[in-house]
Amino acid sequence: MESVLMVTTTLIVLALTLFTCIYRYLSGLYCLFSTLKISGPKPMWVFGNILEFNGKDPLQVFTNWKNKYGKVCGWFEGFKPCININDPEMAKEILVRKFDCFSIRSCYRPFKYYPDDFNLSNKYGEQWKKQRTVFNKSFTPGTLNKMLERVYRTSSDCINAVMKNIEVNSLEMNLTEYAEVFHMETICRAMLQMDDKALLQNRDLFLEAARESNRSASAENELAGLAKTYPGLTPLLKRFDTKNKESHQRVVKAFEQMLEEKNPLAEVKKLKTSVICHLLTTTVMEVDSSNNIEKRHLTRDESMAHLYSTVVEAFGTGMALIEFLVYELAIHTDIQENVRKEIYEKLGDNENPTYEDLQSLQYLDMVINETLRVHPIAPGVQRTCSADCEINGTQFKKGFIVRIMTCTIYNDPEIYPDPEKFIPERFSVEGRRDRHPFAFLPFGHGPRMCPGYKFTIAEVKILIMKLLRRFKVDIFSKTEIPLKTKLSPGLCPKNGVHVKLTNLHQ
Repeated sequence: MESVLMVTTTLIVLALTLFTCIYRYLSGLYCLFSTLKISGPKPMWVFGNILEFNGKDPLQVFTNWKNKYGKVCGWFEGFKPCININDPEMAKEILVRKFDCFSIRSCYRPFKYYPDDFNLSNKYGEQWKKQRTVFNKSFTPGTLNKMLERVYRTSSDCINAVMKNIEVNSLEMNLTEYAEVFHMETICRAMLQMDDKALLQNRDLFLEAARESNRSASAENELAGLAKTYPGLTPLLKRFDTKNKESHQRVVKAFEQMLEEKNPLAEVKKLKTSVICHLLTTTVMEVDSSNNIEKRHLTRDESMAHLYSTVVEAFGTGMALIEFLVYELAIHTDIQENVRKEIYEKLGDNENPTYEDLQSLQYLDMVINETLRVHPIAPGVQRTCSADCEINGTQFKKGFIVRIMTCTIYNDPEIYPDPEKFIPERFSVEGRRDRHPFAFLPFGHGPRMCPGYKFTIAEVKILIMKLLRRFKVDIFSKTEIPLKTKLSPGLCPKNGVHVKLTNLHQ
């Protein structure tokens, strides 16, 4: 009897001790922002503030927090302390001046498979710098011009497919279906230098992988939401990520075959005219065990990681920009006509302008920038704090998830008057003059700025140039106004973009 009592007492003591430890930990955790004097919504134990997003537009939740709590807002994603930054000046401090304390780009795709561990976005310090140097060399003006030569072929194929659809079916269509194919074929032909045979073998495979990867990381995917909020559950939840895993593995096999077929020495003779050529031939400097500096090529794993990132992870950004831009041109026909007029004034009948020629389309640049403001494809620039630091009186602790909320900055009437209106002139020289340079961050800023943004903008310009030379773009009964959107994982149209095309040459 005494032994039973002793065991019972011991268990009760252990349970009370465990409860006390958990209570103290959670009390300390959820009082963290109060201690640091950072305002924000009151968290609920275990859940933090994630329940506030149920059934709501996440971007509107962030906007409401910004209006209520100001430029800095602390909240909890489960057990993870997060800080939202709604201020361009603090964005500058984080992305540039104190970059060493925020050099880690937080992962927004919770389910990882080989070769994700070798991805440059997951590296930091010297390893990250070496990888970024190699990738940056893929987007020099000379290489861009060579890649754009292949974009023109793809854009012509896209327009021809649209023309064929108009002849057989209808003037009214979901342009997203054509833009998807164009964007993926552009990546395959221009960046990976595929011939027609390789393109035919891989395009649909890559498209499927990009779609599944984005669905897997979507805000609408409850598995991904749980994994992001409670990383400890990821190994269990990952077992249900079957479609994404299977398509991922098929793409990896395709890349392995591609690397086996490529001859690096032969690619050198082609003057490195694509991303894959640079990955195979560019060297990085490293210090060996004897402290001697030596050159080495990227490992197979590193090359694989770059290829996967180029084809799959970068797909959504360019795709969404094309969709949103076509939508805005359809509902603002006066702006569309101004873009068309500029194309003919600056380029004449030149169907294949150089990268430098495309830079003369300054009004189109303004329209693209305003599209990215109204539709923030990357609603926030996310970093993980790697060292304790202080910025403008705010204390940041190692491990904090820091989000520079571009969506709230773009909607701030003090920065962008009448933010709900589509006004391209905001991005004229005069319009930008008095605005903080970090009030517009469509591709990030600082050392971790997206290296492929110049190619993406040039690709989009080429497609729009080809489209507007041949068609007038209008809305019709199926065009959603306003356009429904989703986070998958970046902001994109939920149901595609339905427009009516009228042939200007009939």
